[in-house]
Amino acid sequence: MARYASVDDLGNGTNVVEWDGETGWMPPPGVQSIIDTNGNVSPGWTYANGQFVAPPQPPPPPPQPVTSVTALAFRQLFTPAERVAVTKAGFTDANVRVFIDDAAAAGTVDLTATETQQGMMYLQKLGLITGPRAAAILAAQPPS
Repeated sequence: MARYASVDDLGNGTNVVEWDGETGWMPPPGVQSIIDTNGNVSPGWTYANGQFVAPPQPPPPPPQPVTSVTALAFRQLFTPAERVAVTKAGFTDANVRVFIDDAAAAGTVDLTATETQQGMMYLQKLGLITGPRAAAILAAQPPS
């Protein structure tokens, strides 16, 4: 028994069968059976100029969005000027200080956590960061 690929008139592989090439099975009309000497052809392959060609590989899945970062990486999502402004604000505003301290103590900052989202909104409310920058930070996009 050998492995045969069924190929339609357009060169598209439609099936693969084990067959002795002589008895018991015949390809349907408009389809030819071509021996698969490598043993790796499957439906979806094409056949042209005496060669089987594998279908193109599907594109890789898109990367998963980053939802948590280290405390240092979180700080580095802010521009230097934003880091300075937030640090200065932390000397006079207890809410800013708690946000900074909690992020540092956490080790890992969950960008989707309610506390993180609220802290970023508070920094925005104080004018320490803009709305677009807050969105970029929460999307783990480093400053340009």
